[in-house]
Order: sequence, then C-alpha cells, then structure tokens
Amino acid sequence: MYLKFLNSKKAIECSVIAVGDNVVTILPKTKISVNTTGFDLYLDKDCENNIGGDYYHGFTTVYRNDSETKKYNGYQLSNDGSVYKKEKHTVLFRAGANGHLSGNLEIKADDYSGLIVPEASGEEGYKFSGWIPEIPKDGDIKEDITFTAIFCEKPTVTFKSSENGGIIGNSVQKVDRYEDLKIPDVSPVSGYEFAGWLPEIPASGDIDTNKKFTAKIRKIFVPTIRFTVSDKGTISGDAEQHATSYENIIVPGVEAEEKAIRYVAKAGDGSMRDALSLLDQCIAFYLGQTLTYDKVLDVLGAVDTEVFSRLLRKVLAGDVTSAIRILEELIVGGRELSQFVGDFTWYMRNLLLVKTSDNPEEAIDVSSENLKLLKEESEMTDSDTLMRYIRIFSDLSNQIRFATQKRVLVEIALIKLCRPAMETNLDSVLDRIRVLEQKIEERPVQQVVVQSAAAPGSEATAAQAEPPKPPQKAAPEDLQKIVASWKMIVGQTTAAFKQALLQSVPKYNGETGEPILYVEFQTPLGRLYPDDSDAKKELQTIIEQKLGKSIELHMLVAEDHQQTNLTQITVDQAIRENIHMDVVIEETPGSEPEE
Repeated sequence: MYLKFLNSKKAIECSVIAVGDNVVTILPKTKISVNTTGFDLYLDKDCENNIGGDYYHGFTTVYRNDSETKKYNGYQLSNDGSVYKKEKHTVLFRAGANGHLSGNLEIKADDYSGLIVPEASGEEGYKFSGWIPEIPKDGDIKEDITFTAIFCEKPTVTFKSSENGGIIGNSVQKVDRYEDLKIPDVSPVSGYEFAGWLPEIPASGDIDTNKKFTAKIRKIFVPTIRFTVSDKGTISGDAEQHATSYENIIVPGVEAEEKAIRYVAKAGDGSMRDALSLLDQCIAFYLGQTLTYDKVLDVLGAVDTEVFSRLLRKVLAGDVTSAIRILEELIVGGRELSQFVGDFTWYMRNLLLVKTSDNPEEAIDVSSENLKLLKEESEMTDSDTLMRYIRIFSDLSNQIRFATQKRVLVEIALIKLCRPAMETNLDSVLDRIRVLEQKIEERPVQQVVVQSAAAPGSEATAAQAEPPKPPQKAAPEDLQKIVASWKMIVGQTTAAFKQALLQSVPKYNGETGEPILYVEFQTPLGRLYPDDSDAKKELQTIIEQKLGKSIELHMLVAEDHQQTNLTQITVDQAIRENIHMDVVIEETPGSEPEE
C-alpha cells in the first residue's frame, strides 16, 4: 500500500490500520516528516488505484502520536485534528526591584508567537532593561516558565556653572531621553553673561550614560571710549569712559542736545568707531559751543524732518515744480544728496510703520512730539503709495552711490513719485488711481442757477434769460492761425510745461483734414502731460481766448504713438496777412523772411 501527500509527487510505501471514523495509523517503510496537506492511499506505486476513494481523501493532520505509536514508528492521521493537540503550559511574569508590570501576569499558552507580554514600567529614576530569561519571539512552549522584568537606574544628568555664575533649578536629573530634560536657568553675576552649554545639549535622543553639562560664563565686553585733544587744548571731564550704548556717553567739556547725540548714533549705522568719528567732526566745527540738532545736520549734510514733511506734501499733490524747488533749496544749502536720499527713505519707512503698526512707539525711536506729527502725516496717504515711494528711493540709493549726475537721478525719482503714469507696475497703477480719486474729490461741484421767469411788465429781456451760447468751433484755417502764433501761446504757459511745449510740434490729421490740434512732444519731458488734464485745460484755455473759438486738443509723445497720418501744419501767406489775433511771427535766426 502507498501513501501520497497532496503536495508531493512521491508515493511512500506503508501499512495502514483503521482506528476510527476519522483516524488512521500508518506504518511507513521509511521515516517521514510531519505534513499537514492531506493524503490519499493507493494500491500501486504509480498511484493509479485509489483504495479509499473520497473516504481517506482530505486527511489533513499528520503528527507523531503517543509513546505507544512511537514504538513501532507509527503515525496517526486525522481529518478533524483529533489525533494530537499541543499541550498548553503556564507562563508567569514577575517584576524585579524598582519597577512594576501592568497586564495579565499568568497566561496558559502553547506557542510564543501568540504570547501577550505585559507592559513593564520603572519607578522614579529607573527604566526597564529587559526580561530574564529573554522571551522567544516564536516556537512551542514545552514547559511551565517564569519571566522576570529587570529594571536599572536611569543615567544621571548634572548641570553646573563655571565661575561667575550659578544654576537656578534642578541641577541633577535622572532621565533616559534628552527631550525629557528640564534645562535649568543660568544666573551670571554682574558684568558677565551666559554664553551657552559645554558640551552642547542635544534636542532629542537616548541618554545611555551619565552626562555633565557646564554653563559657559563670559565677561560682558564694554568698549572703552577715550577723548583726546590737540597739543593746545585740554579736556574737562572724564576723558576715558566705558559704555555699551551711545546714549550713555558723556562728552567731556561739550554740551549737546540728546536729539543731536541720537542722530549721530543713527548716522553711525551700528558702528561705534564711525559714530565717534562723526561726533568728532561735529565738535570740531562748533568747538566750545552747545552741539544742537541743527548744527549736527549742518555738519553731516543732513536734512531736517520738517523739509521731508514739506516735500511729501508736494509729492502727494503731484506738484513737480515745487518738489524740484525744495530739492534746489537743499542743494544750495550744501546738503549731501546721498544722505538726503537715505534720510527721506527712512522718513517714509517711519510713516509706513506708524500707519501699519498697532504700537508704533515700540517700532520707531522718535520723540512723542515727532510721533504725533508722523501720525498726522501718515493719514495723508495709504500704505501702497508709501511702499511705492520707498521702492523708488531704495532703488535710487543703490544708483546714486557711484553716480556722477546725482542731482539728475534725484530729480527723475521725484518726478516718478509725482507722476505714477510714468510706471506700469501695480503699485504705480494704485497710486494713479489715488491721484484721480483725489482730483475728483477736490473738483468743485458745478452749480446751476435757475432764474425765475420775469413777471409780466418787467423790463427783463428774453436775451438775459437765455444761457450764453457756446463758442463757435474752430475751422481748418484756424489751425494755421494757432501755429502762426504758437510761440506766443506757449509763452503764456507755466514752468516745466512751457519747456516741454517749446520742444513740441503742432500737427493735424492730414488724411481727414479735421480741425483737431495734435501737440506732439519731442522729448521725454513731454511724457508727463498727455494724461495731465490740468495742463491740457491750461493750453486749451489760452488758445480759445486768443482764437475766440473752441478747439479740440490732443497731446501725445512722438516716441509712443503710432499715428502715421499726422502732418505738420503750414501757414499760408493769406493767413499771415489777414490774421486778427495779434500774432507775432518769429522767424528762425538766419532764415530769410517769406515774401
């Protein structure tokens, strides 16, 4: 008889004894291994004649049975697991000294793989270090067994201070993780400061051995300030001082305003050496005199904040002429332009902080009086406009440092501030909107006065009740009259607008011949005026007063527009002879007069 496991191709010769409905005993000719895949019984080695059919098919448990079966090298098999069951044994868990267990401490089990081990926790200053004996991860439990949890002392972490300092807090701690450390405070004595731990304390990780950390204490560096004079001078007061801030310096023999000293410190830009050098310059210029804020400004070529206030108001109003005039005053007064650019940028920064900060007193270092003025001025504009101004002047500060034409660069920057239309980025567009809204708000509301009808018998005429007729529109020949007296018309305009008009050419549409006047600016200065309604109105009013007729006017820049149909206006001889608007025709020097 032959036995063949379901997952095997080899048949094993054996004898089979039926024990019960679900159990058989087999006596193999050779030793076999435990197998749980089931088997079939056959009469022949080739496994063609199945003895039991479906009766024996599916026997799934193959185990060495009891001592009796072992005697004859027999095996019992079943299809219901009834032949052999593993014996369960008692597993005990115990806690060693300085710790405790939580969970089931006594378990009946036959396999380590399914064993539920209780949680071990150490007492204060102790940690769990393992089991004795070590608990296997898998395998049969063949006997009753006891496992003991072992607890060891946690590493000791000690904090101490070097000389001139002390530890505030727990200086000795038992922990096994750096994140569990409570780092104590360090208290240096007067004149010293805490400079870190030696070695540096890790932020996280295991602590496997005892550790010591020492607080580094170092002496606070206090610069020595020495005052000296030339051979013919003397110093009255403390010529050598120790100070950590400029405000604590007492200049010997020199009376100085606190505001003046603060400005010198600010001009030093964090450098004690530079600040002292600037202070020496100021004292040398006004030796024996009280050093005031104005005198410091004069020596350093700086500008008072009152000038910044005036300049900002002109910029917000779009008044290019007045802004340039203020700059001219500064230059004549000997102010240094690089210093002016930096100080004005700082002034606008303070305005922005005052406008956006909840506590501006903490953000900027100014007196209460100046802070009040800054708050008032910050309400004149919005944050976006201030940020645009700061951006333009910050770019200017980088350009002006090595520039030869500093004045030109500053003038261009001021024109950009006044004319946001010169730029196309977002903040300039927002500033243009602000300017338009301001003009709309400032424009007076036109009032219409309606006169009641004249009573019967009154002497009021119908002509008096009727509104005045609008002026007659200009004809094509009127454009020639305007060109003939162009220089005289331009001469009645104002300031920078006049300069731009002198470099312009009056033109008309050569294709349509419509009586529309196009003023084409030939220089970059003209970019300021195509969108300037006030300038357009000024020129239009002068022309209409001279002409006696209304005129449609357009202003454009030669480099920007794409209108190729514009033609220069020529003046006929008949216009020259019959013109009736007090025209003065100025010939170009050296040219011959027309006949």
